[in-house]
Amino acid sequence: MVDLLSRVNDEGQLDNFLERAEAYWTDINIFKLAMDEQQGGGRGVLQRIRKDWPRIWPEALEAERMVSFDAFTAFWQRLERSKVVDKVMKEVLPDAEKDYEDTMASKDARKLASMTADERREEILKRMGASDIVKQYTILSQSDSEVQSVAPKMGPFIARSIVILEQKLSTQTEALGKTADYGLIAAGVLAAIILLNTFGVIKIPGT
Repeated sequence: MVDLLSRVNDEGQLDNFLERAEAYWTDINIFKLAMDEQQGGGRGVLQRIRKDWPRIWPEALEAERMVSFDAFTAFWQRLERSKVVDKVMKEVLPDAEKDYEDTMASKDARKLASMTADERREEILKRMGASDIVKQYTILSQSDSEVQSVAPKMGPFIARSIVILEQKLSTQTEALGKTADYGLIAAGVLAAIILLNTFGVIKIPGT
């Protein structure tokens, strides 16, 4: 996974890849993603991403498109089994799995809602940096030149992606309001995390 991201960076396509990934993530509806997850589990989400992968992967690296998707898929499956990201996400967004009323009453949700996009990103980075798991990865990756080469771009990307997730949870959940299917919301969060994982949470160590 790190080798793939490093090669993309060496080809000068990492910025392009992250911009396309972020645009895709911004446009996606997490509750539609949740329906995919409910109907097909993680495989349902991955099937959707496989279909949309040409929108995300740079055309300049077309020869590696399917190989890259296979690498991301294998990485996500291993990461999902580890539950590492679940723990980090609970520390970064503790309200992610709460229902509508609890989320609206949360002090943390109100705090984030009052911030600008830049302030939210800085807050997310601060929370990620405070995670014991992230600290451990940071120490373990200090001598890895490939991780260090991509970290400056990947860390901020993950922070922006989590800010987008938090905003989607706030606005899309609020739009559904009290009529929302809370099981679907929870599945939406899970599916969103699956999608973030697919984009490569290996970038977290460089934060």
